[in-house]
Amino acid sequence: MACPRAKDKCGWDLTCSIPDGPVVRVEVKGVSSSKPAVLLTRNEYRSAMEDPGWVLAVVTRALTAPSVTIFSPGEVEAAAIPYVYRADFSGGA
Repeated sequence: MACPRAKDKCGWDLTCSIPDGPVVRVEVKGVSSSKPAVLLTRNEYRSAMEDPGWVLAVVTRALTAPSVTIFSPGEVEAAAIPYVYRADFSGGA
């Protein structure tokens, strides 16, 4: 069974389970190229680091010949690099 969760902004798109089986939280990303390179939000990365039941499903060639590759939290951690930073200049310390 899969339950959509993207609108909840919890760090994954689907919660999947089978009776008496593990619960897997799946973040899904799609790219048009054959290279599985994606951007993750802070919430998605946090979920990957904190939740061993989290996986990343990357759909490559999403518009022509879709192929899905699943990445574990460890693989995400090894491949992730800081890319975007937020600078808040609204005041305060």
